Amino acid sequence: MNAINRMKEERHVFEMPFANQLLLWAVRSWVQGHMARDCCALLIRQGFEKAGIPSTAFCQLDLILSILAATSRNRIDVRHMRCCRASADEERLLDAIADHQFYSADAVNPPTHENVKAREKAITQRGIETALAPWLPPSALRLCREPASELADSFAYAGLVLQPCNPATAAH
Repeated sequence: MNAINRMKEERHVFEMPFANQLLLWAVRSWVQGHMARDCCALLIRQGFEKAGIPSTAFCQLDLILSILAATSRNRIDVRHMRCCRASADEERLLDAIADHQFYSADAVNPPTHENVKAREKAITQRGIETALAPWLPPSALRLCREPASELADSFAYAGLVLQPCNPATAAH
């Protein structure tokens, strides 16, 4: 696929719901800070705080992205902060967190045994493990499961619902 066709298919960041834009901003900020060897923790924490997201959310995001940076088998296309289009890789990551939020028994439904079992099954089949499988070995995928779930719950706690970027492939 040539660059012009790919650009037509890429989603404009400003078309995304606020929750997706905020998470994408946090991912891009983290990556830029990591590449520049500059700590971006305070900036992201302040952004999350202004949106009502618990302070622990940065730790979860940091853990997921640190695992990706340390163990990824392939290059991941995370764009510069000023880029107005989201890459397929960025959308894949947003979809994974959105799936965790959708199946979160704690954030969406009362935590009954059936809900928790359904959540665990769905997250194993989709969510972070499926989304990140092209990049990470199985052990790293398992390490990302819990922080992804907690990050999704933090957004839900603040009333920020992540929408799947690619509804046709999302679990909900």
